[in-house]
Amino acid sequence: MKYRPRRIAAPSMSLVRWIIVWRTCRQIVWIALRLFARVRWRGEENIPVEGPVVVVANHESHLDPPLVGAIVGPARACGFLARASLFRIPLYGRLIRFLGAIPLDRTGRGADGMREAITAIQRGFAVLLFPEGTRSPDGAMQTFKPGFMLLARRTRASVIPTGIAGCYEAWPRSRAFPRPFSRLAVVVGDAIPADTLLTMSPAEGAAYVQARVVELQAAARALLDAD
Repeated sequence: MKYRPRRIAAPSMSLVRWIIVWRTCRQIVWIALRLFARVRWRGEENIPVEGPVVVVANHESHLDPPLVGAIVGPARACGFLARASLFRIPLYGRLIRFLGAIPLDRTGRGADGMREAITAIQRGFAVLLFPEGTRSPDGAMQTFKPGFMLLARRTRASVIPTGIAGCYEAWPRSRAFPRPFSRLAVVVGDAIPADTLLTMSPAEGAAYVQARVVELQAAARALLDAD
């Protein structure tokens, strides 16, 4: 399975950072994933190459952001929301910030993170977030929080539901490091237009998108089972 060449929607960032982050670093991550895991994916053509975009996925492990970012990467530069405490880890915090992470305070004062995400979307980035708020403790999907609905309303972004399978088995919360040569799968679904979500309340929209992600996670699981 190979990527089809596509025009990349470049945000307004310096040329040096564009080359380092979204060409060099993405290739390194992708090569590492392919060397140490068996990756299957489908639906990358559903990522719009322009226009405001929010990618919403289930959250199984620390592998999720680089895995989904690698799939989205050929079409868009992609930032992602991460809990603010991760940015206080020496070196790691600087690394994820350099790679496009946006800190979000989960204690209730997350307005700065949401404003930064809105700005990133307006500049041309896709923004990846995990509405469960944290990694699954047991592999089961948790209830989606409706915060991503604010991004869709403020930016009129299309929401791209995405299902992930295999990452929990590869790197559960109980392990310090991922299992090598694990099987991982991602299925990207059809875009949900902002106009569709704007007819719903935040809770209704979160439930609607989660139902799509549940279907896509099952499709990702089917890719693994087909091996």
